[in-house]
Amino acid sequence: DERVKSKNGLRQFKTYKSPIFGQDGQVLGTVGIAHDVTDLQNMGTELEIVLQSMPFAILVKNSDGIILNINRKFSEYFGVSAEEMAGLDYDSWLEKLNYKFTDRQTDGCMEIAIQTDGQEHILEFHKEPIYDIFSDLVGEICICREVTVERALEQQILHNSHTDFLTGLYNRRFFSEELRRLDVKRNYPLRIICCDVNGL
Repeated sequence: DERVKSKNGLRQFKTYKSPIFGQDGQVLGTVGIAHDVTDLQNMGTELEIVLQSMPFAILVKNSDGIILNINRKFSEYFGVSAEEMAGLDYDSWLEKLNYKFTDRQTDGCMEIAIQTDGQEHILEFHKEPIYDIFSDLVGEICICREVTVERALEQQILHNSHTDFLTGLYNRRFFSEELRRLDVKRNYPLRIICCDVNGL
């Protein structure tokens, strides 16, 4: 890697050099091939800035599942550094997290629950393929965000809509939804007991 001053300012070159030998085996000179990678270098720097400033935890892996990079938010979530993660196998790392799947799994998205600091955190992983200019798969970007508070609010809303505020007992909406879930039309054995809850 060389930096060369040109009329357009400082340029970054990727230079390959080899000695030239004469018939007697003596070195006559050097031949070199230089590739101007200034724009690629700038693009890489810009991408790194975008990656590090994202409000989500991001992990980049290659097509073999080897982790290439993570951003600052990922380091905060999982307490690891980019140096520790680089070169690790993604699937092996994920297994060591000691996680469990939640009931929300869709194509390209997985939701897991992990225990950290004695508390359960629910994380949503979105995976998107990365293709090169020839449309060949070269890796995957994983975007992770914490949805613990969202899921807790959803559960609270669901609980409130299915129970009576005064008694805490399940209401008619819950009963109707349970009947639909059990699909009573398929001769599911069903027993109903009616009770008077106030003792009158």
